[in-house]
Amino acid sequence: MRTWVALIFACLGLSAHSQAKATCYQASEATGDLMFEATMDGRGFEGRFESFSVQLCMTDQGLLSSTIEVTVDTASANTKSRDRDQTLRGEDFFWVRVFPEAQWTNGEWALAEGPWQARSKGQLTLRDVTREQVVDMTLSDDEGGGKRLTGESIILRLDYNVGLGDFSDVAFIGNEVKLTFNLGLVPAH
Repeated sequence: MRTWVALIFACLGLSAHSQAKATCYQASEATGDLMFEATMDGRGFEGRFESFSVQLCMTDQGLLSSTIEVTVDTASANTKSRDRDQTLRGEDFFWVRVFPEAQWTNGEWALAEGPWQARSKGQLTLRDVTREQVVDMTLSDDEGGGKRLTGESIILRLDYNVGLGDFSDVAFIGNEVKLTFNLGLVPAH
């Protein structure tokens, strides 16, 4: 009988734990930066996305219990070069007329190495490809009492059909694109 009572209380405890209320936050270009770095013709260049949204919900267990959804307006890529930005919006790169958004949703969480707290193997949909994409990140307290999410990911552009035709030559445009973010999180309404 004692075993059954212990089992019932354990199940009640798990049920209460699994139904813990989530706290949700949001971020956008108004509260932070989503940047990228790449190489072209042996020289590095930087850019940023000027329109994106982030939804993060977590329980008391913190980042490792969170769900994150990111949506990026690919037409908002800005490298401060009009010609390069027009090329990025075209059919060989983001093809924004057909694929106006990129989306990433977190998956399995693990502790990260180095400066990051956590690593998630999420799913990135870019153009017509959905693949596993690892993102490393840290959640910290912000100066104003809020939360800050920082992190990075290395994206292999050719895995997502970004940079086709003449642009697929990795000697001209590097395959690796480093994505970094520094986001102030505000409570979601």
